[in-house]
Amino acid sequence: MSRTRQISISKSLGVVLVSVLCAAIGHAQEGRGLIIGQVTDPQGAVVPNATVTAVREGTQQKYTAQTNSGGDFSIPYLQPGLYTVLVEAAGFKKALRTAVTVDVAGKVNLNVAVEVGSISETVTIQAETALINTADASGGTVIDPERVQNLPLNGRQIYTLLDLTPGVKFTQSTFGPGGFSGTRGWDETNQYSINGVSGLYNQFTLNGAPITQQTSTNTGQWEIAPNVDAVHEFKIMTNTYDAQYGRAGGGTINTIIKNGTKDFHGTAFDFWRNDVLDANTFQLNASNTPRQRHNQHQFGGTFGGPIPKIGKNTFFFLSFEGWREILPNGFVSTTPAVDVRPRADGAVDFRQFFSSQLPLCGGSVTTGCYNPTGASPRGGIYDPLSCATKNADNTCKTRNRFSYNGVLDVIPPNRISPIGLKILNLYPLANRGGAGEFNNFTATNPGRYRYNQPLIRIDHNFSQKTRFYGMYAWWSGTEFRSNNGFPGPAMRGDINFRSNKTAILDVTRTFSSTLFGDLRVSYNRTYKTTANGAVAGGLETLTDQDLGLTMPVRQGIINTVSRNWAPSISVSGYDQIIGNSVNQSVEALMYETYEVSPSFSKTMGRHSLHFGAQGMRFHAIPGFILGNPNGSFAFNPDFTRQNPGTQTSGANNDGAGVAALLLGYPTGGSVDFSYDVYEYYHYFGGFLQDDFKLRRNLTLNLGMRWDVELSPHERFDKLNAGFDYTVKSPINDLITFPTLPNGASVVKPINGGFRFSGKDLAPYDTQWNHWQPRFGVAWALNSKTVLRGGWGKFTAVARELGGNTTWTQNTAFTTGNPADGGNTPSGFFNTGIPYPNGVVLPVGNTLGLLSGVGNGQSFDQRNRKIPIIQQSSFGIQRELVGKIVLDVSYVGSNTKDLRVGTQMNHLTTAQMDSCRQFVSQNPGTTSCPALEQLVPNPFYFGNLNLTGLPAAFVASYKASPLGVPQTVRVKMLMTPFPQFWNSLFSNTEPVGSSNYNSLIVKLDKRLSGGG
Repeated sequence: MSRTRQISISKSLGVVLVSVLCAAIGHAQEGRGLIIGQVTDPQGAVVPNATVTAVREGTQQKYTAQTNSGGDFSIPYLQPGLYTVLVEAAGFKKALRTAVTVDVAGKVNLNVAVEVGSISETVTIQAETALINTADASGGTVIDPERVQNLPLNGRQIYTLLDLTPGVKFTQSTFGPGGFSGTRGWDETNQYSINGVSGLYNQFTLNGAPITQQTSTNTGQWEIAPNVDAVHEFKIMTNTYDAQYGRAGGGTINTIIKNGTKDFHGTAFDFWRNDVLDANTFQLNASNTPRQRHNQHQFGGTFGGPIPKIGKNTFFFLSFEGWREILPNGFVSTTPAVDVRPRADGAVDFRQFFSSQLPLCGGSVTTGCYNPTGASPRGGIYDPLSCATKNADNTCKTRNRFSYNGVLDVIPPNRISPIGLKILNLYPLANRGGAGEFNNFTATNPGRYRYNQPLIRIDHNFSQKTRFYGMYAWWSGTEFRSNNGFPGPAMRGDINFRSNKTAILDVTRTFSSTLFGDLRVSYNRTYKTTANGAVAGGLETLTDQDLGLTMPVRQGIINTVSRNWAPSISVSGYDQIIGNSVNQSVEALMYETYEVSPSFSKTMGRHSLHFGAQGMRFHAIPGFILGNPNGSFAFNPDFTRQNPGTQTSGANNDGAGVAALLLGYPTGGSVDFSYDVYEYYHYFGGFLQDDFKLRRNLTLNLGMRWDVELSPHERFDKLNAGFDYTVKSPINDLITFPTLPNGASVVKPINGGFRFSGKDLAPYDTQWNHWQPRFGVAWALNSKTVLRGGWGKFTAVARELGGNTTWTQNTAFTTGNPADGGNTPSGFFNTGIPYPNGVVLPVGNTLGLLSGVGNGQSFDQRNRKIPIIQQSSFGIQRELVGKIVLDVSYVGSNTKDLRVGTQMNHLTTAQMDSCRQFVSQNPGTTSCPALEQLVPNPFYFGNLNLTGLPAAFVASYKASPLGVPQTVRVKMLMTPFPQFWNSLFSNTEPVGSSNYNSLIVKLDKRLSGGG
């Protein structure tokens, strides 16, 4: 090896060490391109000190570099587009290469041979767009401006073009209101698997800045899809061996926004659909309903150019896209018919309710028919406050049938609940004649969608050495879908409000002809809510007070603290009213990402070095559903049946949920109280990338990166900190185990309990050893053939699945009177104060190691491992005749430490083997009698001295599935953590893995000249 080569490599290694140490605050992901190459004379000797200038078409921005002693040059941070490259050297003619295409995140290998002559002479070469890539081993697909503009996109959702890349698979199977439709600008998903890796581990960037959801269960999901007309191009990067790209074990999707030029340019569009142009929907045809109003407008445009009076150094670019749609939705629903509504005298006659499907009595029809003046032959309505006969233990056996003025099954006016009647009157009247009690209401309740996305970008050249751009993109939208088709307050549906704000500031500086720097600062914020159905219908004034109820004051979310909306109502046999499709819940989530990303490019001999850093801080209200903060009530027939506590009375199916509503006796209900969780955490890392031109036709891509993701923290320590398997449980000293049959034994002492985050305790341990080497090679066998291959190690995004299980609490409505076993209703609903004692508050961390005892629990492990992905590829790319490129590659990936939910409270292998042996020796059996045998429950609360324990724990434990029964099965006592009933579930056991191998064959035809 020559001394020159040794010095070159030594310098490279030195820069590697220094840059890794200096770049210890993160990785920089870059969307701009790079031109590397070598300048030689006619004999092939290198030309040092040549000036290489790349001029971008449209803006005439100039980027300059100088060849080193080896004739090599590198021009980084180039905006994607067309360039003219000029090479100047003393004693040689100028060499001008036109139409040099730089793609998003692309590397262009441009070798220039200069001719001997006067520098005043110029040799111009019309460059053909390179069809094969000789500078980079990474795989992927560039969606260039022509394809961005001309490929059909239903709804103009730019990221549906991901499917054009081999190795990318869209894995979602549910569409429409229940899932991602993929056709609108605000739709988002993480269901694109790239080279066999889960879509959770993709990264989407806008001009290199992260726009991916970074936390909770929706990692890998983009948060803004820009207007198609604003996109210059984007690249789906697979098998990315460039070390600057991190947190992307699947792929990186880098989108570049257009910028203004020296000339004014603009576009405008409006895509319009309406009911005149469309056929009727299937649902409306099914109900014989004519076409309803449908109006859809997707409109907008772009405009850019120089900023007047500032001159040739400042450019602007504006973009806007809007969506307005009224979409007809047909419904066939069930609403209470006229026969279960009050008569003129205020009574409610239920005879026809039970007999609506029977023939009218008269003539020869005397049995099995409906007699308007007699009792119903099928079913009946019974008074829950009465008792006709009693059991031996003095509890009620049968109730009395309602009667008014001597007519059975008529509820008297003085028994009608004013609250129940208000709720019944919210239901619309049936409008389908002859339909009876079921599917008796039809309507079209249109969905409404509204969306705006403005974007502005400003570019300014302070000088040829210092360039700046800033960009701000914002979108917000609302969408409403009814779930039942009912009008007004009875409407049940979803209103989703979603918004995103993305801001990017970037400055690029040329320090010398071989050293370039870039600093990017970005901010991304996504906010989403799914509101209660009353709000969804634009009826925020419908509160609990409007129904005559005073619900508990609940914990609010974000800007909704003081709103007590009406509770959701469910009456058996009818469509639900009020609320939404997310379990009547109110959901709010917010994600913020703050990013700082410095990076540098340095040319040293044949080495083009790129090193940098990125630090990110995340804030999150992480996909947190507040359950049912407004409350819900359910009414079924139980309280109006003849026999208390039975589902039927003989074959008559007596009782009615709507009767229970009119009486004001719910048979179920609850309220959820949840504390807001506001998390924050940090991510850091560093990288060094060396694109080493070993020879003119052989490039090595060598890289190393290091990442660290710190544990999240909650602003007020409202997070669990894993499960301690070895700590002694406080309940241990209260328990005396019975002698188990057949020599079965229990685990003593009783260990295990939850830990909580606090001042000095993070919920998760930090992994500091995530070093990720990358290697790639691109070897041009000739001008039309290149071999490419590589291997790289990647870390995925850490995910949090169950870190706040003790910060939510459900309080059930007391339906029955405890004094008689719940056979008679409690009456709280009719007082207007359904929860006279308030609601149970979440215990949070106040119970310490007693948290969750008595119930099954789930948790995240403290030693949460972040999945590791290894990617590899090898292939050949060949340019064929007619500008056709054939690419044949092997692509593989291996992922380890995937999270798998695992039951930790199970019997040992030896215990299970003994059971399996018994089953095998006794054909026809499926279980072990010794394990299924009932024994006295040592955890029964009646036998425990709970004095001195926290009142919240005692109340919870006395109602728990562990504390209530007096006997339990042997196998439950043999588990390692019997205090958690039959389930202790770890969400994050790192025992999963996946392997992927594929053969990718791609044939591309570059069209030009009309063919």
